[in-house]
Amino acid sequence: MAAGTADNQVIERLLQSRQGLYDRVIANIMTNVASWSYSDVTTFADVMSRRGFGGGDTVSINLENDALLVGTTAFLLQSADRRVVVLSFRGTEPRSLINWLGNINAKVEPFHAMGYVHGGFYRPLLALWNTLLPLLNAAISGASLCDASQRSMEKYRCRPADISAADADEGAELRGGDAPDPGATMFEGEDEPALYITGHSLGAALAVLAAARIYTVSSLYDRYWKKLRGIYTFGQPMVGNQEFARRYERVFGQMLFRHIYENDVVPRMPPRTAGDFRHVGEEYHSADQGWVFQSKLVSQARSFVGSTLTGVTAFLMDQLAGIPFLGRIPFPYSWEAHSPVNYLRVSQMAHAAMGIYTA
Repeated sequence: MAAGTADNQVIERLLQSRQGLYDRVIANIMTNVASWSYSDVTTFADVMSRRGFGGGDTVSINLENDALLVGTTAFLLQSADRRVVVLSFRGTEPRSLINWLGNINAKVEPFHAMGYVHGGFYRPLLALWNTLLPLLNAAISGASLCDASQRSMEKYRCRPADISAADADEGAELRGGDAPDPGATMFEGEDEPALYITGHSLGAALAVLAAARIYTVSSLYDRYWKKLRGIYTFGQPMVGNQEFARRYERVFGQMLFRHIYENDVVPRMPPRTAGDFRHVGEEYHSADQGWVFQSKLVSQARSFVGSTLTGVTAFLMDQLAGIPFLGRIPFPYSWEAHSPVNYLRVSQMAHAAMGIYTA
């Protein structure tokens, strides 16, 4: 299959999807985006080009403040025709102490009088938001992401679509130029561009909070909501309390698609000892045939220490699977199950025969 044809198939699939309609092919696409968000911008752009986004701009935005326990990265991916924009948040990096401290800092904070959310998730989003928003405005308006990033390259690292990986130098820092008017658009008289938000682990929590913020702030709602086709998350922890879950279930529960691999411990977090947290949206569990809808949502783990020790033990036992008896001990939680590799494998199972978007 020609690369251009594959690109067209992916972009058209993303454009034709409707709000509230779960699509397993799009789930496969978003799993790849979320999983490769752990890489640098050059690698991310190269892989996305091979998976149907050839010719589009990619920008990574990184923000770190150790003292505030803030450290996060977001990627904006734009199709070559600029009709599709994907916002992906990087998840918890295994070697990042700041990420881990933020994850366990579950003290709640108010979310626009719409309930309370996990402070360790919400603070990174707030810190990143003012840097992210001008680029998101440009992308959804049809402007080039790399052109939009030229004015403030100390904040952005961009991989332009028309340079090779060898010349990119992990972002090919560009300078000069003016950012587009955030009120302008190149899509007047045409179909609305499509926006998707995705992420794995911590990135999945940030994806949900970003969607909630877009809905809640009137200026963001007017600009983005009709364009938002879906929020696809993988290994997502709970982000808000019962009140937050109740309010936003009515708002975007039908367009938030959460994926859980086997006994992944993270979707059961934060534990009950940290407070009353609830999930929002539709839940899909791994199965032999791919992702299967589950009407009963997973519940919170009882304690952080107990579930973490269980998850680590399950990981160690999995390495001894060849030993009779040890390999058959069931565990309710596992850290090994949280790896993005598992989510990629399940997402690709049902679509390998389709010939598009496979690793």
